[in-house]
Amino acid sequence: MGFKNLNTFRRKLKLCRFFVFDFDGVFTNGTKGASFNERDSMGANMLRYGLWTKTGRMPLYAIASGESNQNAIAFAQREHFDYVFLSVVDKSLILGFITDELSIKPEEIVMVGDDINDTPLLREAGLKLVVNQPSSKHFHQWLEDQKMCDYLTRAYGGRGAVREICEQSLVSLGIFEQVIKSRIQFDKTYQKYWQERNAIKAKFLKQKSNKLAKTDGC
Repeated sequence: MGFKNLNTFRRKLKLCRFFVFDFDGVFTNGTKGASFNERDSMGANMLRYGLWTKTGRMPLYAIASGESNQNAIAFAQREHFDYVFLSVVDKSLILGFITDELSIKPEEIVMVGDDINDTPLLREAGLKLVVNQPSSKHFHQWLEDQKMCDYLTRAYGGRGAVREICEQSLVSLGIFEQVIKSRIQFDKTYQKYWQERNAIKAKFLKQKSNKLAKTDGC
């Protein structure tokens, strides 16, 4: 568990512009209908802020779900994610959308996943982050053998795994304390980020046949 190589992790993270988070099993424990963990929500926001301060641009955030998940929709809207991919049974379609429609390279993508259906993105993403599940030790080993895992969390999905990823990322970039202090003070830099973040309206896409089509999120 943890980093496979800290220097590689840091190098890859610095390139990344687009973060894709699976929802069930990542923000939740995998139980259908489960809600998210507020510590994960804070962590995702702090990483987004940290990268915004370091690069001068807002990193793109997306939720990817194999269902039309109302909890995922509500979470993405509340947290002002850029994209929500719904009912996607073939997650390679998400990769195609990001690279073809947004002109973002695979090495500029972070994938945070936990299960077999996430492997099309874990295989191609520049940074591959895997959320631990106690029942999946053989799968985790297989991901490592296939070079589809740069980091395996100690925490489980729905129990702070996303928070762990985000804190480790901020520490690896050397900006953890700076980001936390700025948020505590709610200083002018954070206020500027907060205003920019809250102006983002999530765009929804749903798999229909073998394509992604825009939808209203329902």
